[in-house]
Amino acid sequence: MKQPLIFRKSAGALLFFVLIAFPATGNALCPVTFQWDANNPAPEGYRLFVHGQDQNYNYSSPNWEGAGTTATINGLEEGKTYYTVVRAYKEDLESGDSNEVYYTFDNDCKIIASNFPWNLVIPAIGEKQK
Repeated sequence: MKQPLIFRKSAGALLFFVLIAFPATGNALCPVTFQWDANNPAPEGYRLFVHGQDQNYNYSSPNWEGAGTTATINGLEEGKTYYTVVRAYKEDLESGDSNEVYYTFDNDCKIIASNFPWNLVIPAIGEKQK
């Protein structure tokens, strides 16, 4: 059974997340899908970054990059906590981080803990992070 979690921001450079963890059996790797509304004005694309507990984001190596507004990250381990941010980019310019979210999977790839704020914002490119 899918477990959707939804985030929405109503104005400005916005990010709308739909986070879906797909249940699995055994020692599975968990996939998670993120979906958001496009920023206005539209950037060239987005970069999504994920890290585990006690790690840092590797901004030189996004976990996903593209012009679309949906990204699936595969290979997340059950029983672990992950952190995610998204950045918009245009040519050599990149926004600051969206609000960070964390989520913890149980042994069946169901999300059992999170700090989902329901409002995630990707700063506009060139906008100072607050």
